[in-house]
Amino acid sequence: LRRTAVSGMARLGTAPHVADKILNHASGAISGVAAVYQRHEFMSERREALERWGEHITALQAIGASRSTDVSQQEARPLVPYGRWAEAAAFGSEPEAACPTAGRMFNLDDLDRASRLVHAVMPPTPQYAWPLLQRRFGVEVIVKHENHTPIGAFKLRGGLVYLDRLKRERPHVRGIVSATRGNHGQSLALAGRHVQLPVTIVVPHGNSVEKNAAMQAFGAELIEHGRDFDDAREHAAALADERGYEFVPSFDADLVTGVATYARELFEAVPDLDVVYVPIGLGSGICGLIRTRDLLGLRTEIVGVVPERANAYRLSWEAGRVVPVNAVSTFA
Repeated sequence: LRRTAVSGMARLGTAPHVADKILNHASGAISGVAAVYQRHEFMSERREALERWGEHITALQAIGASRSTDVSQQEARPLVPYGRWAEAAAFGSEPEAACPTAGRMFNLDDLDRASRLVHAVMPPTPQYAWPLLQRRFGVEVIVKHENHTPIGAFKLRGGLVYLDRLKRERPHVRGIVSATRGNHGQSLALAGRHVQLPVTIVVPHGNSVEKNAAMQAFGAELIEHGRDFDDAREHAAALADERGYEFVPSFDADLVTGVATYARELFEAVPDLDVVYVPIGLGSGICGLIRTRDLLGLRTEIVGVVPERANAYRLSWEAGRVVPVNAVSTFA
């Protein structure tokens, strides 16, 4: 390997342990970068996604992995206080099979429009090669700093693209409602303020105080309901019916298109990357990276990273069927 990259560096809530390990070794080089971690979102959100995407698991298996690595076995001593390394699995080169938006995937024109939308609100985020990381790993490691967005996470990009289409094509919609435990809600709150659309976010009781405060500061109405994500989602759906609002899911084709703008920034800045490591939460990041890589005609390997103890995606992919994980005890 000559060059590798970590994307979504400060993805709050599902930041990769790979990035965690990198930060540990690069603390002397990366000044002023705050890596913030919270408990992994309840697996009910993952189960919901897997139930909706069950038909895609077989397609994922059919792609085949160019490489499958349990990174936890690479070092006996964990270098960070958040537990063992994540496990990584490489995705293949068929984005339509890898993403649940099959048949509706974006093209380069769509990506151009999305980039213009996003960059009207925020500049491209930087990607830096840190010398201490190269010294530690023996390859050039480039970090894509999505912690430099206005919400400190990459998801803002998807919210901007989703709400732009909503305002243009569904002007009758009076507002939106969604359920979240953090970054998705911040994205919709800021994007809703940008297009002057009311936003209601439902979170479970006990959600991050900081995330709640951020969503409210961006202008969202915040409602606490239930003990977990399932309860919050059901209440959000009921509110959508009651108020005549549109319910915004956590995964959607427009969200993927928006998120893919960071992939384009990365690949255009560093087109000769050998490998990109990307965390898998609900999947928008890895889908956007795979699709963008293929649209640009690149051969970069995309490696998805899931928490070792919240690995429903990898288990389902390898089994060729939905394998839910009902209990999670991990940081991501």
